[in-house]
Amino acid sequence: MIKMKFIPFTLLLCMFFIHRANSQERHIITLKKDWKFLKGNDEMAFQEDFDDSDWQTVSVPHDWAIYGPFDKEIDKQLVAIT
Repeated sequence: MIKMKFIPFTLLLCMFFIHRANSQERHIITLKKDWKFLKGNDEMAFQEDFDDSDWQTVSVPHDWAIYGPFDKEIDKQLVAIT
């Protein structure tokens, strides 16, 4: 008898979460052009007026590892290196 009281509550709760999951807006961000790269850490790069003219222009996806020496110990991935 007590379990029967929880069925409507459970159904209502499930309907609420299904509705919330379906009502979220989807945002698409295009990563096509105007990407800059600098190997290192520049503390001021967060500023909007930052001068990145000496940075390399790259296309996304980009992997800077091709420019440096390969080291199996540094480039640990979930794939086998043979």
